[in-house]
Amino acid sequence: MTPQHGTKPSRAMPLPARMLGIAGLIPFAVGALAVNFAPEIKAEAAATLLIYGAVVLSFLGGVRWGFAVLEEEKAGWAAYGSSVVPSLAAWFAAVTGGPGGLLVLAAVLAVWFFIERTAPPSLPLPSWYMRLRAGSTVFAVLSLGAAAFSW
Repeated sequence: MTPQHGTKPSRAMPLPARMLGIAGLIPFAVGALAVNFAPEIKAEAAATLLIYGAVVLSFLGGVRWGFAVLEEEKAGWAAYGSSVVPSLAAWFAAVTGGPGGLLVLAAVLAVWFFIERTAPPSLPLPSWYMRLRAGSTVFAVLSLGAAAFSW
């Protein structure tokens, strides 16, 4: 089996990555469900969902920064510069607030996934990493979208 560009062959996804990845989706699910089915706490649930989504998006930028650090001299302005985009977008979404902020987060999470997929760091990633990111991104985007459109 030939690895895809930017990936290296690896074994199955490590159990901690799988379990923590799934656990990281719980706040998205709870937030979206609360916004949709608990009108008495809709505003608070949406605000906490927005905050959590912003934290996750910033985390993804930090992952990219970590790759740039490991690339050492191969990393340049593009590697480091692109890694701060998710945090800036998360800040913008948080400042925007409301359904618009949730939609900004959903859109940037989706776009960031495709950026990572098409322009991976020069370091090879384990093949399971993008599978984890794909499922997590779809779930997060759907949760944020459901909350935004039910506002």
